Amino acid sequence: MVDVNYAMNGRQFLRQVLSHNKFRRQGFLTGAEPNGSYYVVVDPNRHSLAVWGQRFLISRKRPYEDSAKALGAVVFSNGPQMELPTFSAMLKSWVRKIGIWAAAGAVIGLSVGAILMAISGGSALPIIISVLSGGLSGAAGRALVEVLRGGVPYGVVRGSKHRIFERGMGYNGSLAHFGRSGAAFRTYDSALGNAPRGMSEVMGGLIPLIIDFTLMSSTSGTPNFNEHFFKLSNHAGCVAWALVPLGVNNPPRSDLDPSQLVTPVSDSDLSGVNLTMPGASQPLDGLVVVVGKYALAFAVAAQTMLASIGARDAVAMDGSDSVMLGSGTTLFPIYPGGNGSPALIKNWIQKYGFYMG
Repeated sequence: MVDVNYAMNGRQFLRQVLSHNKFRRQGFLTGAEPNGSYYVVVDPNRHSLAVWGQRFLISRKRPYEDSAKALGAVVFSNGPQMELPTFSAMLKSWVRKIGIWAAAGAVIGLSVGAILMAISGGSALPIIISVLSGGLSGAAGRALVEVLRGGVPYGVVRGSKHRIFERGMGYNGSLAHFGRSGAAFRTYDSALGNAPRGMSEVMGGLIPLIIDFTLMSSTSGTPNFNEHFFKLSNHAGCVAWALVPLGVNNPPRSDLDPSQLVTPVSDSDLSGVNLTMPGASQPLDGLVVVVGKYALAFAVAAQTMLASIGARDAVAMDGSDSVMLGSGTTLFPIYPGGNGSPALIKNWIQKYGFYMG
């Protein structure tokens, strides 16, 4: 199920991954950490980040995870924090779109009514009844869709590859976004607040662990305290996505205590490692690293692990029993004694996730 059992602890981890034959040939490597977490390290030049959305598989007991496994991706995970739509939210959406659905139903009703009118000898009553019935059926259909559509993401979800776009609840502020605007690693980015319009594959409403080499704090009153990281640090379950630039000598910020900063990976850290992958014309300039486990306070452990390998940015997906991480058609068994499947109810609440294919 996994390729290696390297400990994600320090720059030696990067040296091991970057020198591994499978990573060099295929651009990714799966692993299980001694602490029980699972991870995937990916070359973004060979596998691009994208947003995936749940397909409505009414015949499946677990449509969310089945949709993820059907991607055949080198890595996939669950997505942003979700909120069950309130009655008022459903009502607003229904009212906003009821005209289109009712009109569509009325057009169908008009056609049926015309046929019935011809059969009945010219009475207009069948048309009136059919149009009204069709309109009401269309409106009722819209209401049913609102009930079945699952949760609403905290922030914007935008995926050009699969034509996904949802504005979400608009909870931004101290939440973060993560995504890319192009194909190269330099176009990958994460920051607090709203996702810029120029990002083609991006999700908002994510929990920040590391932003711009700066560790988020779970202690109230300290610099970089983040309420969402605090909440997640007191719960079980975390899947984090991180960006790790390679061979970059960025000076640390001067306004923060060094203990709050991640030391970037330098050229000397990777001395002797060939960063030019087979078939590439330029050295690899960054990695995408995904790590997950269902354990109490794993968000803190994940932050420490990712900081040790020089992560510039790291964000967590929806936590608790929503967490899901896998590769190919396999879920990693990140739940103790489990098979990696999120809670059954989450298969109907969750709708989106990240993957690299």
